[in-house]
Amino acid sequence: MVWWVDKYSPSPDICRSGSLCFYQYQDANEEDRVFPSTNIIFNFYKRRYISHDLYSLIKSGVNIFNIDRTEHDEEFFKETFATILKAKRIPEMFRSEYEVPITISVTFSINKPIPIEDGVDVIIIKHVNNLNQYLKLKKDHAWSKKTILLWFNKWDDEDVEQLIQFSDGVILDHQRNNLVSEEYCDCALKFCKKYFKPVFYVKPNIIEDYYNLVDRDIRIISTIHDVVRNQVDGIVVTDNENVQLPPRDIIRSIVRAISFAEKNINYEDDYLKLSFMTKIPALISITTALAACLAALKCEAKVIIVLTKSGISARWCAYASPPCPILAITTKEATTRRLHLYRKVIPLFYNAPRASWQVEWQNRVRFGTTFSLKTGLFNPGAKFVVLSASEESYCNGFQVLTAPFE
Repeated sequence: MVWWVDKYSPSPDICRSGSLCFYQYQDANEEDRVFPSTNIIFNFYKRRYISHDLYSLIKSGVNIFNIDRTEHDEEFFKETFATILKAKRIPEMFRSEYEVPITISVTFSINKPIPIEDGVDVIIIKHVNNLNQYLKLKKDHAWSKKTILLWFNKWDDEDVEQLIQFSDGVILDHQRNNLVSEEYCDCALKFCKKYFKPVFYVKPNIIEDYYNLVDRDIRIISTIHDVVRNQVDGIVVTDNENVQLPPRDIIRSIVRAISFAEKNINYEDDYLKLSFMTKIPALISITTALAACLAALKCEAKVIIVLTKSGISARWCAYASPPCPILAITTKEATTRRLHLYRKVIPLFYNAPRASWQVEWQNRVRFGTTFSLKTGLFNPGAKFVVLSASEESYCNGFQVLTAPFE
């Protein structure tokens, strides 16, 4: 998901002096704008940023920042972590009506585990060889309840399937001239779809290729074609010391390419393939998500609004091949940050006094409708689907509504 609040834009002739950066500001009354996109993890690599640089990356399309502790020491981590927190607070000075959730992840080797800060939402683990090794690590550390993604280095199909089944998601190193073959990636992707796990592709050289190759547009289109065709949840973009700082252009190019490629997807075919693959009997939450996505497909809904607490219902919707964005409204800030792991999900934090569930339902739907109208997700008169619970529990039903004209 990309969230652009156009309250400021970098001046064409940015002036830098040490840690100073000068910007020109636009009209403070300009409304927020948001549109869905594949999630982008920005992986730091031996380069320090100021908060305005990271804020510009957020506005360009980055929603997850990853600090790889196999490459960086604790000093780099603490400094970068503090800079990310400062960048997250910048939008508040411009009184954005809606909070933009930013996710922080940390990568480390399973052979050298590290303490995890409270502000870290996602853990990425490298060099996992087998399931027993992974389960022992989770048993020995209190942070095992956090969301954990696995970055594989062992290619046996049986071990890969077991690891995917017990993980919270997967990072696939899908680069050329690597030990990872196309067949392996396809096999791992199949397991991820089977167990409803989020998948991120690693494209470590995409920034360098963009700024140095003549055929950079072709390379971007080829990369995005794989991402959209396989309906993966995100892409990992690794920083590069040899290109300009910060790499906003490449991030925006990726977002535009994804937006264009998504328009060419036949969602009805994708939905039918997924529904036939679903094993019967299925959980009520899965069948409800499938039914809500089918309703959105048939009525040409512009948004699926999901009223969720843990984010699980929004996750099921993300895997049901939705034809439109999923607006996940939750009262938990931590849930909004974790939902950046799932394709087409726009997490929205709802912070208002509680009421009875019937009144609460109306208030949250009104909140989501107002957000969608203000940010351009749909116009008055558009159809949208609301997936929610009959009582405040798990989502077990949905309705098709029409956006009001007033």
